[in-house]
Amino acid sequence: VSLPKYEEREKYSSTDFGNEIKYMKFHYSDVGADELNNSPYLRPVNEKNVASVRSHISHYERYAHKDTEFLKSYDFDIDTIEKGDYFYVDALDLYDYGSPYSDDYKIYYFDIETQTLYYFYNKLEIKPN
Repeated sequence: VSLPKYEEREKYSSTDFGNEIKYMKFHYSDVGADELNNSPYLRPVNEKNVASVRSHISHYERYAHKDTEFLKSYDFDIDTIEKGDYFYVDALDLYDYGSPYSDDYKIYYFDIETQTLYYFYNKLEIKPN
């Protein structure tokens, strides 16, 4: 994702039996709509796609909630997803939720109000029950 250098980064991850989840936050101070609109990846959240963005994050949270240690660091509030923010989804299997083999994707969500880029990474070889 093409953005200026961040001021601070927080990184959390969990690995278990070939499954890996990551959650990162990149804090910025002054990223404007012009920079975000010029990104070759990030797209604006609008009325038509806000439900889809929430659905992608909910899918990620299904797996994140299986790891109680990871949850101690996970503080994203899905209710903060709103029009005017930006997102990007890079997925291999995200749209095939029923696949028994792999869910492998990255989600980027930029909250313009808090100037925070959230990064969600999920690579599951063995799905939890």
